[in-house]
Amino acid sequence: MATRRSPAKTLATRTRSHERLLAGLTLALAVEERFHEKVARLARVMVPALADCVVVDVVTQNGVERACTVVDDPRRLDFVRDLERRQTGSPPPIDAIRTSTTSFVRTVTDSHRERMTDDPGQLEVLRRFGPRSYVTIPVRAGGVCFAAFTFSFSTSERRYLSADVARLEELVELIAFPVFALHALEAARHGGRPSDVVPRHRKTSRPPRSREGR
Repeated sequence: MATRRSPAKTLATRTRSHERLLAGLTLALAVEERFHEKVARLARVMVPALADCVVVDVVTQNGVERACTVVDDPRRLDFVRDLERRQTGSPPPIDAIRTSTTSFVRTVTDSHRERMTDDPGQLEVLRRFGPRSYVTIPVRAGGVCFAAFTFSFSTSERRYLSADVARLEELVELIAFPVFALHALEAARHGGRPSDVVPRHRKTSRPPRSREGR
């Protein structure tokens, strides 16, 4: 007969897991490397503890571009990238960066998938292999929204809840400034500034509230 774990043991396990995650992110931030390499390293720390797949999008002088895609199974990488290339409409990262607001979908439905593509064949692929739950969080620093992290579950039955979203927002806020500083440095090296390519948002006493997609 299976025994149920006590709440105290469950909490202790979660605490240790969170501490290991924070330690991994701290070590990743300490490594000297270029911006795209840095965000990819951070994303690898987050998979699979926080997601089956983590993608990072960043604003450049050419618009919003994909900085990295990290998946739990390397064999899925080509498939995920193919989905990205075929996607139409307004992807969640672009909306998150434009509005500087976190969005999440606890359970992806056909209405969500239809906003991702207008191709019937691609819609069927999304039904079979696409994300089942996702969270997109804008990365802000110094009044600037310059990137977005998207966390998703596709291969597992896990779903994001409001408490998960709050935890992810805290982690993204933790890494936002050092990542922004690296982004700003590389922009300066190419003769630009983050403010040249990233929309500024009015400062408020609190960050924009998360909104759940319907």
